Amino acid sequence: MPTPAEAATRELLERLYRQNGGALTSTLTRLLGPTRLDAVETVLHDTFVTALESWASAAVPDNPPAWLMTVARHRAFDVLKGERRRAGRTAVDLDSLPADARAGGGDPAVPAEPSLRGEVADDELRMMFVACHPQLTLESQLALTLRTLCGFEVIEIARALLSEEAAIEKRLVRARQSLREAAVTFALPDRTEMTERVGAVARVLYLLFSEGYSAHRGDHPIREELCREAIRLSDLLLAAPALRTPEIQALQALMLLQASRLPARVDAEGNLRALAEQDRGLWDRALIRVGLDHLAASAEGEHVTEYHLEAGIAACHALAPRFEDTDWPRIVGYYDQLLDLNPSRKLLRS
Repeated sequence: MPTPAEAATRELLERLYRQNGGALTSTLTRLLGPTRLDAVETVLHDTFVTALESWASAAVPDNPPAWLMTVARHRAFDVLKGERRRAGRTAVDLDSLPADARAGGGDPAVPAEPSLRGEVADDELRMMFVACHPQLTLESQLALTLRTLCGFEVIEIARALLSEEAAIEKRLVRARQSLREAAVTFALPDRTEMTERVGAVARVLYLLFSEGYSAHRGDHPIREELCREAIRLSDLLLAAPALRTPEIQALQALMLLQASRLPARVDAEGNLRALAEQDRGLWDRALIRVGLDHLAASAEGEHVTEYHLEAGIAACHALAPRFEDTDWPRIVGYYDQLLDLNPSRKLLRS
């Protein structure tokens, strides 16, 4: 039976894992390499065990995320040192270690600011391209994104993807093996390859948002945390000038416009409300404004994607003060164009 202090610490650490697991995993992957995600998970687990033991018996540090990041990096440094010793080196060649690993040591209670926003955001951006590597199947890309960047446990991934835990575990094992066989690095693709691969990243984020937004998934009609994660990761893409493309702008517009209706989509009993039945006063007008800004920015290119058209449909709904005022002819036009682009595409529900 855990003590009250242990129970409170566990609750805090669960929340911190959800909020910071992706950043921690991404930084550890930079240090240890994307071909060693098993070692990354081990270090991450050990870091949280250390925090549980330390914080339950002493005061929680002033900056818990920075404390966790510092301890995780120190442990990664220890892993690298141990490997070099086992390889026959009596002394560790620090120059052969990654630059950030060479900064190991010191007191984790006094973090060396490893959690600077720019550094962590860059790590997560690189991790997105690792998780969505073309060597992986779309199903594996989605599962690996949920595991590494969103901090989901296997049981949560299985629930979100309507699958069995054993099947998800096998999928993740195969994904790690594929990354090892392809000798994938943590470097961002060059500009040409990045342009080619950003479509796969966008597709995974679209599916991630859809899993949270779709009415037929899991035990609950919506999973807002999945929607929030997709939007957060899309924000990371847009923060990189090379990735601020019309396609990503349109995707972000679509997700924000759809997310604006989440507060009105479920009634008090947890049942979905049809669009005509939703209280439009509950729609998040701030999200609508930002979504429309992204939609306007997406018009800079000449190429119209399916995200542009779906975002256009969502904008028609968002701008209608009443259901009866919806611009249905424009929506029908968007649907016709979508059918021309991809007759089999499944669209987000309103």
